[in-house]
Amino acid sequence: MSGTPSLSESAWQRRESAVRRFEDAWRTEVTPVLEEFLPPGEPARSDALLELVITDMEYRWQRNAPEAIESYLGRFPELAGNDDAVADLILIELQLRQRVDPAATIADYVRRFPHLAKKLSELAAASDAGSSHTQQGWRGTGLATGSAAGPMRGVLPNYEFLEELGRGGMGVVWKARQLGLDRFVAIKMILSGSQASQEEMQRFQAEAQALARIRHPNIVQVYEVGSWLPAGSSERLPFIAMEYVDGQRLDRICAGMPMSPLESAELVQVLAEAIHGAHELGIVHRDLKPANVLISVPGSASSSTSSSDARASPGLSLADCVPKITDFGLAKRLEDDGAQTHSGALIGTPSYMAPEQARGQSRTVTPAADVYALGAILYELLTGRPPFRGTTIWETVDQVIHTEPVTPRALQPRVPRDLETICLKCLQKSPGRRYETAASLAADLARFLRREPIHARPTGPVERLFLWTRRNPLVASLAAALLAAIAVGFAVVSYLYLQAAANYAAAARARDDKAQALRDLVEQQAETRNALQRARSALERISDRVVEESFSRHPRLTEADKQYLRQFLADYEELAQQADDSTAARHLRAEGHARIGRLRQRLGDVGEARAAYEVAHKLDDELLGENRHDRTARRRRAEVASGQGQLEERTGNPRGAFPHYNSALEDYRQLAEEDPNDAAARRGLAQTLLNLGMLHRALGQLNESRRELNAASRELDHLTTRQEADHLVQRMRADAHNALGVVARQAGDYLAAEKAFQASIGMNEILVRQEPSNPGHRRRLAMVFGNLGNLQLINLRQANQAESAYRSAIKLQTPLAAEFPGISEYQQELAGSLNALANVQRATRQLARSSETLNEALEIQARLVSQYPDIPAFEHELALTRANLGGVMLGMHRLAEAKSLLLLAAANYDRLIKADPEFPQYRFELASCLNNLGHALLQSADLVEAETAHRRALAMRLRLLAGAPDVVSYRDETTKSLESLEEVLRLLGKAEAAGECRNQLERLRNKSSKP
Repeated sequence: MSGTPSLSESAWQRRESAVRRFEDAWRTEVTPVLEEFLPPGEPARSDALLELVITDMEYRWQRNAPEAIESYLGRFPELAGNDDAVADLILIELQLRQRVDPAATIADYVRRFPHLAKKLSELAAASDAGSSHTQQGWRGTGLATGSAAGPMRGVLPNYEFLEELGRGGMGVVWKARQLGLDRFVAIKMILSGSQASQEEMQRFQAEAQALARIRHPNIVQVYEVGSWLPAGSSERLPFIAMEYVDGQRLDRICAGMPMSPLESAELVQVLAEAIHGAHELGIVHRDLKPANVLISVPGSASSSTSSSDARASPGLSLADCVPKITDFGLAKRLEDDGAQTHSGALIGTPSYMAPEQARGQSRTVTPAADVYALGAILYELLTGRPPFRGTTIWETVDQVIHTEPVTPRALQPRVPRDLETICLKCLQKSPGRRYETAASLAADLARFLRREPIHARPTGPVERLFLWTRRNPLVASLAAALLAAIAVGFAVVSYLYLQAAANYAAAARARDDKAQALRDLVEQQAETRNALQRARSALERISDRVVEESFSRHPRLTEADKQYLRQFLADYEELAQQADDSTAARHLRAEGHARIGRLRQRLGDVGEARAAYEVAHKLDDELLGENRHDRTARRRRAEVASGQGQLEERTGNPRGAFPHYNSALEDYRQLAEEDPNDAAARRGLAQTLLNLGMLHRALGQLNESRRELNAASRELDHLTTRQEADHLVQRMRADAHNALGVVARQAGDYLAAEKAFQASIGMNEILVRQEPSNPGHRRRLAMVFGNLGNLQLINLRQANQAESAYRSAIKLQTPLAAEFPGISEYQQELAGSLNALANVQRATRQLARSSETLNEALEIQARLVSQYPDIPAFEHELALTRANLGGVMLGMHRLAEAKSLLLLAAANYDRLIKADPEFPQYRFELASCLNNLGHALLQSADLVEAETAHRRALAMRLRLLAGAPDVVSYRDETTKSLESLEEVLRLLGKAEAAGECRNQLERLRNKSSKP
């Protein structure tokens, strides 16, 4: 539909990111401030505003703390000037109010917003056009009068009016008793010609004519079509007396919850058979949806002797009930010339309408539109949500036309694959690719229920790849990057076509349906060529930077996102295996495997990532063996080696990263020497030097670390001087200064460390101001504040400044943890900053506050260890917090609690050291924990165990100091251990051993005092 508004990709991403973060913040049980989530710039801000306000309304009503529409309009004047937006808000609030107050009507809003009276009346009438006539399903708008049964007496002589079921802008539905036949009926009537437009009158007549022609047990039956004369009027108005269904609407029964696959298939099979009966009479419903399916209890609908209160319970099995299709108000006769609807008119309910309806092509709507709607109903029954649902009508319409639905199995893995295939065939964008008839759909569902092979063909690998990119707008840039992976397939397309043709030809000769097989082949090849052509176009625009930036702005991938990515990669890997061995094919295959490795690493698929990297590395080795001047292969090999190094680091094998980083360093240096103007090569060189510097620092190799980090800084300064410093270079410069600060601190140069941290903070603050929506910038800034706080607290003894630094970090990390609750690292880092703040409070003798802060951190970390028991970093943080809290308990003389916490922490550290005996940080922290445990045991008068704890702590510290004599903190902590052990030995009467401790202590002090 040409009039449908669309967003640019970046604006779409910013809006969706804002809404997702806002929803995540609401789920944390903390009331977020809406203004903080508005994306900067237009059109993203305007597009996100209405959706954010609607989200805010929904959550506030859920928590019984609603905010009036007028309040939102005061806060956001741009909304107040948009009548359409205000009307949308009114209708949404009305729906929310009616959940708790069924008597609420739109008349209340007409009084509050009199300038919108006409628009609200029109919207109310339009919403009523598709409403059910059951009592539960109807909510009156309050715009018409005459709600009591009394004034209707005598209007229709053969009927006794019992109660009003509901009313709208033009009509009313009554429950009545047909006197002659003694049965309940539903009477739908026009109240006033002046309140009904010509189009509405035509739709009313269309419903009467359509229903009158249909006789099917699963379609509401019409008993009589007639007219009545309102008092004081000369104009007769139509009415319909139809079957009264005593039950509930299907949408109320489902209530957003999935049904069982078998029950869903059985129900839609019945509906498909019913609607096929209408199609055979030349009638297309055009508004099939769960709200237009009534579920009745057998034996309760017709006889006046049955209980009028009998209702289908949500807990009642649908197998015991009778579904009835109703509301043919939008029905179209196929032989009709279309005069009733204008070209371009939007006919139907957006979440369930077919794309051709969404485009306003009402004259060309065929039974295929109802098949689509049945697929949408099946989708909702299986997943608990319709295939498309935007926050506005036009957003939903845009999704229906342009977006592929998320597969049902991605939302509900228990959905059988065959049933998913049936559902998705119904939801094809092209009418010609759906089931030819509703009867065909019913037959395939029957086959599924009988466990027979279905006729629908599941989508193939290449088609799935292309559909994935259409149905994931939240990661649109990532999807574009993924399309690039199909590049490897370009070189083998011809080969695959020939192979596929041969296979199909052989199969056709072996089967009687040769013609159909060939038609399938032509269709599949056309689809594949179409998808690959789109991929070629995407390749011209994307790069790995797109992937990185997508992850930096949308760091949280849902399980559905991950499943799609993994399916994409599996399909691609299968395709790539069949490529030939030409140079071009190997280049493309190597590029594809390199991308697979990076994405697998992002998804946490370590084994698959390692295997993909190895394939890419081997291919590039071969290519460079044939042509050592192949810069493309050399650059890619360097990138892959860097990825392999990062993978080894993150999986607890830091020393295993060195050969990969050194390999990358050699390739990047050669690229930079061959072409000094190659900025990408120099960036890669700088990043690899950074990686090596930080790896050396983590292993306590300070001189090597300082050497690599200074080299990285020189490269980055060179890029900055040449005005090639984009955000990536600026981020790397900030990282380099932060790492230099850490190394300087470990070397005892505290003023240099403070200077480096302050420089890094300044650079990161610039990045945050330039890209406030990028969570990575905020995360890195918080980490540097934490490092500065550690320096100020422990080394510079500046407790007040340290507390300020830690609080700055927490101020950044708290909203990050709320915005992205699924990102474990954000929770981990927040807990780490709380831990550090508690250390300040402990140092300033605020022990009660320190205990509270540590318990807050402990709660986060215990939850992380429970969720991710195989991630060493989380157990490490838990151990550190337990050790710190144990120290606080020791200071408060709560010795039993102190010993318990310190022993638990020591057990954590022992497990960590057993898994990675070479990582020095574990031993350093365990030694501190044991030292505190020794003090607690000493205060408990358990001198023997205190000696054991102090001796073990001393042994660890001496080992660390021997391996890294330049690390000042190792020397300082060893001194403390010797002092503590000497004290315990003297109390035990071991004077000789205590004297040896004193001598060792003096030797250490003398050595450290030498220049």
